[in-house]
Amino acid sequence: MAGTSKTPVATVTLQSEAEGRLSPDDTVEHWLPGAVRGNGNDGRGISVCRLLRHTSGIHDDLPGYTTPEEYSQQRHQVHELFGPGSRGDVADQIPVYHDTLSWVTTTRDENHFLRALLSGRLLPKRQQAETKRTVPVSAEVQQLCPGGRYGLGLIDHALCARTW
Repeated sequence: MAGTSKTPVATVTLQSEAEGRLSPDDTVEHWLPGAVRGNGNDGRGISVCRLLRHTSGIHDDLPGYTTPEEYSQQRHQVHELFGPGSRGDVADQIPVYHDTLSWVTTTRDENHFLRALLSGRLLPKRQQAETKRTVPVSAEVQQLCPGGRYGLGLIDHALCARTW
């Protein structure tokens, strides 16, 4: 699922908020004691909301890549591999790393989930609105996504029109 795993995580978190089980203002330390410490990071000062909106200050590495350009080039090569007319089982191509919570899904399932989310079937109105309340992406991410803005689990990025 690559970077799209952020969306289901944010959705479940917002569902938990709607049920009164947590608050986006809770600290990461409250829910994951000791998990975010060191390298200048301190989970006691980072809210769940800031973590989901990518404004926590925790450096966002591009695993396996040394520069945004290298990451972008790899993405381009994958698009060529699975471009128009190609047929391949993506599950055979993508490794699943259980220690980093990565998983594989189909575009059909992913689209089914996104349609349900964006049509308002998964979250109450207040939590749905939070997904689209955005902040600018970091300067580093601007190189990959000029003009991009993070919501909670969503990114707003201009293509030909505004998209979610």
